[in-house]
Amino acid sequence: MSQTLYSKTPSVVVMDNRGLNVRTVQYYRHPDTVDLTDERISFSQYTLAGFPERIFSPRQYDLWQRDNSIKPDRASIQSLGGIALRTEGADDGVAAALNDIAGRPVISVDAMGVKRRYLYEENHLAGRLLSITEQAPDQELSVIERFVWSGNSEQEKAYNLVGTCVSRYDTAGCEECQSVSLLGSPLRITRQLLPDDIEADWQGNTPNDWNTSFSGNVSENSFTTYMTTDVTGALLTQTDAMGNQQRYEYDRAGQLKSNWLTPAQGEEKNIISSLTYSAAGQILTQKDGNGILTTNLYEQKTQRLSESRVERPSNHLSGAAILQNFHYKYDPVGNVVSVYDHAQAVRYWRNQKISPESQYTYDSFYQLISATGREMSALSGSISSLPSPLIPVSNGDDVYTNYIRHYTYDRGNNLTQIQHNASGSGNNHVTSLTVSSRNNRAVLSTFTTDPEQVDTWFDAGGHQTSLLPGQKLGYNQRGELSRVTPVSRDTEMDEEWYRYNEDSQRLVKVSQHLNGNTQRKARTVYLPGLELRTMFRGNTLNEELHIITVGHVRLLHWVSGQPAEIKGDQLRYSYSNFTGSSAMEVDEFGKVISQEEYYPYGGTSIWTVRNQTEAAYKFHRYSGKERDATGLYYYGLRYYQPWAGRWLSADPGGIIDGLNMFSMVHNNPVNGTDSDGGASLMSNVITLIGGLFNNGFSLPSFSGPSFSWPSLSLTSLFDFDFSFDFSPVGAVKKIAGPAVKFVYKKAYKKLLNYALSKAKTEQQKRNIIRGFRGVSVGVGVAVAIAGVVSSAGLAIPVAVGVVAAGGAIAGAIGVFAGPISRSLSKVYAKLFRGRTAAHLSTATGNFMAGGSVGSAAVAHGVTSMNDPVLKRQGRTGEYRSVAGVEVGIASGTVSAVLNDDLVKSGIAASAAAMGSQVSESQKTLEGVGDVAATAAIEGALAGRKLAKALGLRSLAARATETVAEVATNVDISSASLVENSSTAIYAHGKTFLHVRTEDTNNFEAFRNIEETLPADGDAGWLSGTLENVWGWFSWSRNQNQESFA
Repeated sequence: MSQTLYSKTPSVVVMDNRGLNVRTVQYYRHPDTVDLTDERISFSQYTLAGFPERIFSPRQYDLWQRDNSIKPDRASIQSLGGIALRTEGADDGVAAALNDIAGRPVISVDAMGVKRRYLYEENHLAGRLLSITEQAPDQELSVIERFVWSGNSEQEKAYNLVGTCVSRYDTAGCEECQSVSLLGSPLRITRQLLPDDIEADWQGNTPNDWNTSFSGNVSENSFTTYMTTDVTGALLTQTDAMGNQQRYEYDRAGQLKSNWLTPAQGEEKNIISSLTYSAAGQILTQKDGNGILTTNLYEQKTQRLSESRVERPSNHLSGAAILQNFHYKYDPVGNVVSVYDHAQAVRYWRNQKISPESQYTYDSFYQLISATGREMSALSGSISSLPSPLIPVSNGDDVYTNYIRHYTYDRGNNLTQIQHNASGSGNNHVTSLTVSSRNNRAVLSTFTTDPEQVDTWFDAGGHQTSLLPGQKLGYNQRGELSRVTPVSRDTEMDEEWYRYNEDSQRLVKVSQHLNGNTQRKARTVYLPGLELRTMFRGNTLNEELHIITVGHVRLLHWVSGQPAEIKGDQLRYSYSNFTGSSAMEVDEFGKVISQEEYYPYGGTSIWTVRNQTEAAYKFHRYSGKERDATGLYYYGLRYYQPWAGRWLSADPGGIIDGLNMFSMVHNNPVNGTDSDGGASLMSNVITLIGGLFNNGFSLPSFSGPSFSWPSLSLTSLFDFDFSFDFSPVGAVKKIAGPAVKFVYKKAYKKLLNYALSKAKTEQQKRNIIRGFRGVSVGVGVAVAIAGVVSSAGLAIPVAVGVVAAGGAIAGAIGVFAGPISRSLSKVYAKLFRGRTAAHLSTATGNFMAGGSVGSAAVAHGVTSMNDPVLKRQGRTGEYRSVAGVEVGIASGTVSAVLNDDLVKSGIAASAAAMGSQVSESQKTLEGVGDVAATAAIEGALAGRKLAKALGLRSLAARATETVAEVATNVDISSASLVENSSTAIYAHGKTFLHVRTEDTNNFEAFRNIEETLPADGDAGWLSGTLENVWGWFSWSRNQNQESFA
């Protein structure tokens, strides 16, 4: 990393007298011109009430200064309470919304002029959502969603359906939930699809009226999925609509241990045999059912992935071989600078040394500006087509050549040019984009080179209307891509069209094209863990294929039309690179099917296969996403153009991922990922929280606020490093540092135990934990500030005042983290879609409670599993957003108070999630995070006492266990097991009791139980109650299993 490139390039924030950010000044440098510094100013304006009114990026600010008619990146008008009533974006247009007195949306109008109205139950009822109507300009009003809520019959009680949304009619058809567990996890779901030629319009008053839309053979378009879960809500089995069953097994920490797949007409197949994890939750080794072993190594200090090796071990039936061996190097901030695959050979061709290595260079904003690698020598400059693969996998030296790509960006962070050079093969070309003179919309320069004309290729909502010149794009009334027409004719056109559910997730894809005089049609239906693909030649069914997906493995089962070159029920194991792209496919015998390498922004540079027939059945490629026949990658909320390095439409979540709504992962595709097209997650954060992108494991996409405060916990407060100081004073510090830390921790825990023992009510305990949380956050921030001001040359009294003020403010935020976070979560719910708001709220709750990066990852993992359950229950967007806050608060609080104990943070988060699922109202839900955290901390302290009483914390016991752990590489600490078990029982038990007590005012049994709970975390109570609690959990599990007996 060049020191000159980053020298004197601070980010300067200017605040007004209210502490609001009105200017941000950044200094940009390019490695090729380190002597030139570009000052870039972002500008913000606020209302008198302190709400954001206008926000300008540097490029938009420059344009606005020259022309006042230029729109800001974001302008908004809020209600007195801060709820956005009208928003206007340069990229995505104007939108407005009105809410009722309860904060529920009533009417909204988007940039395309589509009006939506929301109808709720009458005031004397629960006020649940009943329907959503939609009307586009000059179109008839249609009912695009209906919600059917369960009653109180005996059958509904038997399946735990009371109070849940049992049927939801959406734009794709109807989804019916027919059974849920006691924790709210769905156990049986049926999806019924509308015929391809019918659009959703649920007119009428009863389900009988609505069901008339399902014409023809209903059973052909009806699909049922069955699930079973354990007492924590973790998935045990899933049986898809075709009868294929997936089975999962977990270790005692709740991490996946192994899984299996049983085809509907076959024997059970082992998918993953074993997994081992590091203390940070990172995957160390993975043994697959085909005998392939994956080993991951991490840098000791940074925990970044340093090596990922995929191999057939020495005892493999197909012979030992290293199939993939990525070595990673990073710059100091965590950007990948090189990737070398030691499993591939160095080749020589035309005086070039062609190494299996990619190198990356960045500017001062960490945008990718150049990349080197290797590509197939026969490649041409084709933009969107997939290159023909090389056959066989192993080829001669003349098939590869080196390439280098240079990337250019404007002041708005728009990618404007990709310059490609491959001197060995002569494959040199330039892809240029023209950016609008009024916003961040851009098209290939083959459309136009006039910035004033760019907006003509977009609609008012920021959706690109042509893919390539002559290829039309169509969108539905929700702004979802609905149709692509690559070739237009007077008769039959080549086209691909799509249908989505209520969460904008694709359920149906139909592609048709003319081959000679024959019309070919391919139809894909996407179901949980299953894809149903059919191919027609004319009106004749030519092929029917079922693809069962289990993590990183896909099983291909042909009902008809199986190719002769492919074995029946073929298993394909996909092994990914560090960004989640499918780099290698291996069959069930451990033999390579295909290998693929990619350019940084997508597009295939190398593709080798075993045979051409198998190549046609690889559907998931770059970032692990499906590549359509159009060349677009489908991410979930929108589509990505790899040849342009940008999204096809503006971010549906608004400016949650930055002011440029078209930018792909902040122009850093080597280190960033985007799981659903909504918000990016940088991989240098991912490596800190588990390296989970290997081999099909991925984190949920979340979009937390860009906080500049440090995330601190008690473990960091006294971690002094004096390793280079050998003076007498330094020696004293070496001893004093750990000593102070040890004394501090001991005193802290004793004080916490003492304070909780004096509490007489549950509310007093929660207040005590809030206080300790405030102290932890305040002390942590004060220490951080002290480290800054100590080098600022301030007078001692001033420095002390700054430290004290900063710590006091942070401490106050820690104490009142709940109310502050909940208020923000309700704002998020109005601005963003369901799961985006939930994850943003989770990040806010964790941060406000003083959580760490690790506890944030844990909380987001829980929210990613909890939010779909709440959606299935029919909870409102605001309820789901508040639930995210409570999960974040629970995880962050335990992290702050218990020294970043991620296991206990996860337990507290899961308890809060459980509380959100069983709660009957949002009022009851609010505060569950504090309840779960307090109970978890109580349980941890009680478990520690019990472990000590049982002699499990003695020196001899720990010495014996340590030897065993080293020998087996498995954590078998009995003391930890007791503590974590106690934490789980306290957290889930007390949270459940609290929620049920609040919801059922006449539920005296629960009231009496809560009032008689011990006030001092007595370990005796734990040991005396274990049997009763386990009995309740066993009963609930049996009820779930007997539901379909």
